[in-house]
Formats: sequence, structure tokens, C-alpha cells
Amino acid sequence: MKKSLFLFLIMMFVLIVSACSGNNTEDSKETSPNTDEEKSEEKTADTSKDELIVVLNDAEGNEVAEASLTEADEGVKIKLTGDGLPKEQGKHGFHIHEKGICEPGDFESAGGHYNPTDKNHGKEHEDGHHAGDFENIEVTKDGEIIENEFTTDQISLDENAVNTVFSKDGTALVIHAGPDDYKSQPSGDAGDRIACGVIAEPK
Repeated sequence: MKKSLFLFLIMMFVLIVSACSGNNTEDSKETSPNTDEEKSEEKTADTSKDELIVVLNDAEGNEVAEASLTEADEGVKIKLTGDGLPKEQGKHGFHIHEKGICEPGDFESAGGHYNPTDKNHGKEHEDGHHAGDFENIEVTKDGEIIENEFTTDQISLDENAVNTVFSKDGTALVIHAGPDDYKSQPSGDAGDRIACGVIAEPK
């Protein structure tokens, strides 16, 4: 009798332990964070880019400048450096153009200024300005870009934004031979395009 009771108690103990172990496994599965599905959703939701490096080449294909585009709280911070521009001191128009294509030569393949909100050109125009319109850059007599860094809310590195640089046609950075007068249509009378670099290629 005592032996039967002892065996019965052992069996009950084993069943209780097994049941508790099963519940813990199920709870772990239910509360486990960052499942594959959740990770996939998080990755899809994050469509912004932290930083972009854009290399600008001249008509002969030589690298003459480099731009860094970084997402910031106030917009996109742009830093432009370079020392391969024409060796003559002066100001040059600097814009984002509406197509991510930089075919060597005249760079007309980059299209007009990036203008998702359908404005006129130039900060001095009453119905301006294009999202791609920036201040002129200045170059020394040795062809070096004088330190140029600024932040703009005219563009975004978020692919879902209206003013994203990742539009269906892509975008490009362009430096012109002369200064932008901030008012002439459609591009500020800044002259030839002397350097071009793709920000985003067409989709």
C-alpha cells in the first residue's frame, strides 16, 4: 500500500513539473520581442537614409568635388568640399536637378532644377523657390571650394516625403560655371553645367 502511494505521488510530481515547463515555453513564445515578422515591419517602416556621399565629376569624368548629405532635426545638412574646379576665383550656382543622370559633356541629362512643389526659380522671386535652389558656392583662384556647409528643409532623405531626393526620376547635384542671380527663369542664368553627381538613380 505504501509503495503504491509513493509511486502515485511521484507520477503526480512529474505531471506538475511537465505542465509548468510547457506553460513557460508558451509564455516565452508569446512575449518574445523582435520576431522575424516584427523586424521585417520595422525595416520597412524606416525608409530614411542617415547619410549620402555624392561624388561630382567634371565633363571629362574627373572627380572635382564631394558632397555629404545627412539627415538632421532641422532638415538635411549638406557639406560640399573639393579642389578640382576651374582655377579662377568666383561664385558658382549650386543646385539639385530633377534627374539622377549625369552623362558627361554638358550634363543636360540631369534635367532642370528639382521642383516637386511647382515653384518658380530663385529666392528673390515672389513665387520662388525650387526645392533644388541653394546659395552660390565660392571657389578660390586655385579651384578649391571655400568651406561650404548648410542645412535645408527644402529636401528630405525620407523616401516617403513629398520633397524626397529619391523621386522616381532620381536627383543629381550640379555646379554651374557662373553665379545664380536668384531670379532669372528657369535656372538663375548660371551658365554651363561644369560638374555633376548622382544623388539617387531613377527607379
